[in-house]
Amino acid sequence: MILNFLSIVKEKGFVPNGARVYYLNRSQPPLLTQMVRLYFDKTGDYEFLLEALPTLEREHYFWEDQRTVTIDGNDGKKYKLAHYQVDTDQPRPEAYKEDLHVAEGVKDKGTDAVKLLYSDLAAGAESGLDYTSRWTATDKLKDPEILKTLQTHLIIPVELNSILYQNERDLAVLLRTAIHYLEEKHQDGSDKTRKQVEKLTASFHRFYQAFENRAKAMKAVLWSDHQGMYKDWNMATHRHEKRYTLTDFWPLWSMPETMSDEVISNYYQRLISYVHSYQGGLPTTLQSTNLQWDFPNAWPPLQYMAARGLQQTHDTLIHRHPDQANSKKFKEYRETEITMAQKYIDNAFCAWYETGGDIPGLLARKAGINTNDTGNMFEKFDAMHMGRTGEGGEYDPQVGFGWTNGVAIWLMSLYGDSLTTPPCL
Repeated sequence: MILNFLSIVKEKGFVPNGARVYYLNRSQPPLLTQMVRLYFDKTGDYEFLLEALPTLEREHYFWEDQRTVTIDGNDGKKYKLAHYQVDTDQPRPEAYKEDLHVAEGVKDKGTDAVKLLYSDLAAGAESGLDYTSRWTATDKLKDPEILKTLQTHLIIPVELNSILYQNERDLAVLLRTAIHYLEEKHQDGSDKTRKQVEKLTASFHRFYQAFENRAKAMKAVLWSDHQGMYKDWNMATHRHEKRYTLTDFWPLWSMPETMSDEVISNYYQRLISYVHSYQGGLPTTLQSTNLQWDFPNAWPPLQYMAARGLQQTHDTLIHRHPDQANSKKFKEYRETEITMAQKYIDNAFCAWYETGGDIPGLLARKAGINTNDTGNMFEKFDAMHMGRTGEGGEYDPQVGFGWTNGVAIWLMSLYGDSLTTPPCL
């Protein structure tokens, strides 16, 4: 999969929204660099790393060149941050009928309004959160009326810039690692090696400066003193968004080392309250609009993000205060991680079991299940009810499901010894 993505970036300059020609005007959240970092950390494959680095740099350039805007910070200086924006004035080919229907509601505002709506629909798809009231001018309407107020390109998202910060930091680490490898392996000082090291060194300095600059930009633009956390910035209203969204917590995963103990504690307390409030997982927003990335839907990728955030900040605090590793506060943090893992496993397992799941010779099919299904792992869940699929959006609820399975396996590998039997057994 990584090789396929790298091949596409070599040819197109970015990872498209899908492997189709009609997706070539938009990307998706840029996670390829982090995929390569995970692979390299596990394998130590230096030759693969050396081959991948120029391609990862090329993808990052796409986000710098095509998806970056200049914004005034709270200190009066100008900063560059990324947003989702797609250069199109046509309906999405994969949802042509649906986009035409939505656009009917803005035709009275003129041709430019229709074209802009098509662009914002595509940008919403690029974000991976298609769709959510995060991208709309109001949260008082329902789907499909609310989609007529899309303003995706006007939002500077916390999670996108957190991802890019993490990419820039990872690239700096990987470039430095590659430099050391070449210097140790090729001590002959050949011109070829020297030029390669010089090029990698220049890139290292660029990305080291890039992640420092992005951290400053996020602090100056996305940080809300009033709310005590990073929040989406609305370029139309020149204000931070006040509405809760789970993606607000992405910095816990990507950049906890930049936060003070007080800031981390504030994030933790907010996230802990949500962990204990919902049976079926953490909802993406608290707005009930019938959009699939709004309440009450809980999506496995964002559960993973939140769990990684808890884990990363816990590790960061222990690194800062090793003498407090066994303190009551740190034990509470660990218990929250286990609680979140337990709820996710309960949710995924009970959804599978209640839809006909069984394990021959180990777990019999539940009596009274009136379905021909053999156990479903849902794409998304209902945060209000354990084991129930999420609803809403442009298509029927999907089963399978890769990311649901992946998060379950990851959580069990970390917390398996602390988990208990799901309540549906």
